[in-house]
Amino acid sequence: MIIYFYGMNTVCLFALSVIILPANGVPVITNLPATINIVESKTESIAIVDSLFTLTVTDNETFTCNVQTTTPTPTVSAFIVNDDNGMLNFYLAKNPGFEYDTVSSYTVVIACINAIGETSTADLFVNLTPNTPPTFTVLPTTKSFPETSPIGTTVETLTVTDTDDFTCIITSQNPNLGIFSIAHDGTNYQIHLVSSLDASANSAHTLTITCKDDWGSTAETLYVTVLANTPPVFTGLPDSVSVNEYAAGGNSIYTIAVTDTDSFTCSIASAPTTSAFLIDTTTNKINLIANPGLDFDTQNTYTITITCNDTSGSSTAILTVNVQQNTAPVIANLPVTESVQQTIAVGTNIKSITVTDVETDTVTCVIASQTPNTATFILQFNTPNYEVHLNKALDSVTTAYTIDITCSDNWGSTTNTLSVSVTPNQPPSFTGFPASITVNEADAGGIMIYTIGVTDSDTFTCNISTTPTTPTASTFQIDTATNKINLGSGHGLDFDTQNSYTITIICADATGSSTEYLTVNVLQNSPPDITNLPDSGSFTTGTTAKTKLHDLTVTDPESDVITCTMSSTPVGPFSLEKNTAYELYVNANPTFSASTYAIDIQCSDAYGSTTETYTLSVTPNSDPVITGMPLTVTVSETETTSSTIHTIAVTDAELHTISCSLVSVPAGPFSINENPATPLYEVVLDVNAIDSLDGITTPSHTVTVTCQDTAGGTTTGVLTVDVTPNLAPTVDNLPDHFEVSENQIVELEIWNLAYTDPESDSPVTCVTVTDPAGGPFDLRESGTPNDYRLWVTANPNFNYTGVPTHTVTFTCTDHHNGRTGRSSSGILYVDILENRPPVFTSANSHTQNAQSTPVNTKIFTCATTDADSDTVTYSMTINPSTSSFTMDPVTCDIWTTQDLKKELNSFYTVTITADDGKITTIQDLGLTLTNVNTAPEITNIGLNQAVKVYFDETTATNTLLYSPVVYDPDTGQTQTITYTVFPTGEVGTFDVSTSEIRLKNGKTFDYEYINLYKLTMYVTDSYATTGPYYLDVHINNIPEVCGFDKTVYEASTYEAGVSGGRMNIGFTLSDEDDPDYHTFSLVTNPHSQYYKIDQYTGEISFKTDYDIDTCGFVHPKNATIIVQCTDQYGETGTATVSVYVQDVNDNKPICNNTGNVMIVTQYTNPGAFIGSIAASDCDSGVNAILEYSGASVTGSPYYTVTANGNVYLTNTIDFDYGTDHTFLIKVKDNGIPQLTGTCQLTVIYIWTTTTTTTTVAPNIPTDWWDKPENIALVAILSLLALFLLGLLLYMCCRRGLPCRSCTNPFKSCKSCCKPRQPTRRIVTPKDPKKDPFKFFDHNDLNVKRDMFSTRDQVTDAPIPMKM
Repeated sequence: MIIYFYGMNTVCLFALSVIILPANGVPVITNLPATINIVESKTESIAIVDSLFTLTVTDNETFTCNVQTTTPTPTVSAFIVNDDNGMLNFYLAKNPGFEYDTVSSYTVVIACINAIGETSTADLFVNLTPNTPPTFTVLPTTKSFPETSPIGTTVETLTVTDTDDFTCIITSQNPNLGIFSIAHDGTNYQIHLVSSLDASANSAHTLTITCKDDWGSTAETLYVTVLANTPPVFTGLPDSVSVNEYAAGGNSIYTIAVTDTDSFTCSIASAPTTSAFLIDTTTNKINLIANPGLDFDTQNTYTITITCNDTSGSSTAILTVNVQQNTAPVIANLPVTESVQQTIAVGTNIKSITVTDVETDTVTCVIASQTPNTATFILQFNTPNYEVHLNKALDSVTTAYTIDITCSDNWGSTTNTLSVSVTPNQPPSFTGFPASITVNEADAGGIMIYTIGVTDSDTFTCNISTTPTTPTASTFQIDTATNKINLGSGHGLDFDTQNSYTITIICADATGSSTEYLTVNVLQNSPPDITNLPDSGSFTTGTTAKTKLHDLTVTDPESDVITCTMSSTPVGPFSLEKNTAYELYVNANPTFSASTYAIDIQCSDAYGSTTETYTLSVTPNSDPVITGMPLTVTVSETETTSSTIHTIAVTDAELHTISCSLVSVPAGPFSINENPATPLYEVVLDVNAIDSLDGITTPSHTVTVTCQDTAGGTTTGVLTVDVTPNLAPTVDNLPDHFEVSENQIVELEIWNLAYTDPESDSPVTCVTVTDPAGGPFDLRESGTPNDYRLWVTANPNFNYTGVPTHTVTFTCTDHHNGRTGRSSSGILYVDILENRPPVFTSANSHTQNAQSTPVNTKIFTCATTDADSDTVTYSMTINPSTSSFTMDPVTCDIWTTQDLKKELNSFYTVTITADDGKITTIQDLGLTLTNVNTAPEITNIGLNQAVKVYFDETTATNTLLYSPVVYDPDTGQTQTITYTVFPTGEVGTFDVSTSEIRLKNGKTFDYEYINLYKLTMYVTDSYATTGPYYLDVHINNIPEVCGFDKTVYEASTYEAGVSGGRMNIGFTLSDEDDPDYHTFSLVTNPHSQYYKIDQYTGEISFKTDYDIDTCGFVHPKNATIIVQCTDQYGETGTATVSVYVQDVNDNKPICNNTGNVMIVTQYTNPGAFIGSIAASDCDSGVNAILEYSGASVTGSPYYTVTANGNVYLTNTIDFDYGTDHTFLIKVKDNGIPQLTGTCQLTVIYIWTTTTTTTTVAPNIPTDWWDKPENIALVAILSLLALFLLGLLLYMCCRRGLPCRSCTNPFKSCKSCCKPRQPTRRIVTPKDPKKDPFKFFDHNDLNVKRDMFSTRDQVTDAPIPMKM
């Protein structure tokens, strides 16, 4: 750059080189929030997901960010900015011990510094929010529970919210019975029932639940209402239910609905007594047993007594069971008559039988009979119906059949009749037969001329023959599949040769045939008819297009295919074309050789033709005439409105209609319009011609006008259109160059643009383009229209080195009628004057005494000069980094921000940057500190390292846990250790000094509460602090024993098999080792051998087949077992369970003697006590209370048994001595279900010589042979029998007896036995008949006996018998 200075008498010339350096900016923090909120209890976390926010910083240089200051200063530096792989995250990095009541907000200054020392800062306000105690949500006011609720029932699950760790306890219970406890299940706190409820003693309980954290507590009240237990209540029990006598065993007939808050059991009893019904005590369903044997005719109703018991009582209800009678199947669609043809095929389904059964029993159907009985029909089952099928072909004689069909289930049957009517077969029958039909001799071969109508129930076929057989034998043919008569292909019908034929039609089936005759008349064909062709017409030449002369109309009576042709004389340019109809045309571009033409048109079908002639006259055409052209006109290129520039005069001699068009070369905004008023054609300049006319590039247009008449005559004329162009504005007095300093900052006006426009068009718009593009220039209107000024924009950032000159190109454009017009341009070169950097003049080193330099002391001032007198600003960076110093950016003063006694480094490199806004200059200052402080340290714990120590949870209070060793070489200083403890709130557990860390006096460890404490420690001498140092105190678990909530439990069950008698005691265990794992076992004692326990659930059951019945080995009803709990550490606890085992009625009564014999004599009177029957039952209690019943039944009951087992004579004895009666006695117990046994009793009627009363000691079980008197009686009777036998032999020898009584095989009966009349009275039956039911006892009497009862049945007088 050359600079001139003008003085009064002197001109000075300087040559100056200016170097422009690139500009740089400070780091920019863009997304710092105005405030953030932190709860006062928040603890440290430097996990990325826990960052408070992420900074966004932009800078061309590399940079770092950190927390510069925090005001007020917390006890521990709480906040940091950390670079997490390129993400600048803001964390709460220390546990500062925030206290909202002391300090409620902090101001944090975040500073970012780049590689060249440029720094920017931003303020962040951190607001503390106070911590709140735990909060209950949705705690109900009152909960209700039945007094039978089992121990362990969850009373309420607490929903508690808190940002801190918290604990919940029951602080009070009213009444204070310890019935409820609270425990944490891993997710929520739950209140449980730990003791039984008793509504009669306490129907309401009030619980106060308190939840607390380290900052406070919240209490809520829960009221628990105890609902008294009531006996079971039946719901929805009907008066009766119904069951079908066919019902299968196992079906449920009714489900008992019972409501009860307690567990309950139900039982049933039926009247009359039957075993057909039983109850499933698990589901309370009353079921039928397998094969229940219900019979409507025998017993059609039962009464079932239902009893349901719980621990507080029982309820009884009555249910009537009605037995429904089973019904026989129903044949729904019989009787009916079905009609069939005689020719029906064998196997055809005649009738599908529809059978229904109300009870859906299995139904079987058969043909019971058919008349005539020829096995003509069979019955087949085809799911889902039976079907009657034809078994063999029907004959022509039988016309009716009767079929009886019987359908049965297991309970009955139904018979109905199917009648079959047979229709005999008939030959085919013609229907709708005409006398004659007609065909045209021109009809095509293969067409159908008649369809034969025939009815026949059988399959039939038809054939034809023709008379005469000429012209061919196949003139007429029959399609036997469709019975259609067709014309044969090439039939050769000719009206002139043969105009009538006779067709004989024969149709036959398997049983006969029928014949008919059909006359076919042949019609003669006629030629086509041309109906609308005129005799003559005319045509004028000059038309080049193809022209239609006439549409031809041709008809044919038979609708034959018509073909038309044309010929002309002389030959001319004509054609006949077939479209929808035939059309006569003059061809395109015709040439005529004559003025008149005769055109012959011939139309033909296959049998004849017709010809007609059309005469055409041809006249010539003349062209239109244009006058007043050629011609030249002028238009302006700026025209916007439409206007007529020339009117065309055109005439036609034949007065044909004329049409005109135009073509512009080159193309232009011109069109041609017909004026209806003239009528003349006008050449028009189109609207907005300005958009396409250009007088510079296209100064003239040639417009050719063409006019044509309808006969083809044409003519042309030429119109020349000259275009006057618009002129562009000119830029005036623009200089070549203008100079601007590189340091220019504020905007600057550098030129006032002047221009002129020849047509004074308005507006004129001007724009600029810069090189390089986007230069810092702005062309503005001054406020006066069309007055433009060129400005340099503010902060243009000129760079001489990069761009020493900018080129500004101006372009000005005029406008006409809203359209852009022409433009012109001018160029201005803007030259940049180079800037000079600042220069340091101060020293590059400095020494400072750290011990005597307090905060806010100025320790150094730098100095610079700037040749351009630019404003210089200053900044610095320090290595190693420290926050002890700050710089005034205007004066370059360096000040202390804290007492230098807190500094630990003795030397710093201070990099100072001077910036004049364009160029920066850097100088390093060596800063030496003397008498610097040394930071204390804990030598037996590494910095940022952790030492682990382990102590049992039983460690005594005030125990020494660790001895830190603090080292500081400086003299006269006091060291202290500050610390925090995790978990939060446990700071008070420890006493920490510089030499000892102890368990604080009065504090203890609890492994189940906290098993790890983490101490974070910092050591300081009041000037310098080091840390963190970590001490991890691990608490060892000392196992505690598990304990039961009760010392003695009571349980009740019923005797059962192995694994039966299950008892869920509901043990509640307590164990300070939480969480812990427990198993259950039994301690060996005399009763433990009979029981086992589930090691996980604590459920107790039988280890053996447990039976308390009195027969055989008897297990104890009352047992004592000891349950032991064992935790995962092997610690144990025990509790006693007192078990009461109840009897189950599982034994039938058993007669004490295998045979009971009692004696009656002729002196025993009716009503006399004869003896007692004794039975026993191995069950106990009510299950062993027995009732007896029974009576002898021989003619009439002579003996009866009462409920206590006593036997009495009920009627006067009227049978022979020696007669005995043996019968069965039922013995029932009173258990549920009620079981029955039997005893056999024999009563013998004997003769005695003395009056005695037969007595048997009641309820003394004896066997007849066990009594000595009975043995003696048998001996006497035996001797008496021998005596009678000898007497009988004697009488036999004297009188004779029937041979069957003779006992001597060596003598004939007649010689040794003689007849003798009996001397004893024998009672015989009144009607001694042989009975089909005959059993022989030792008395050889005919007796009818029911094998399945204990009753003897006789028809008349008592029959002496012995069984």
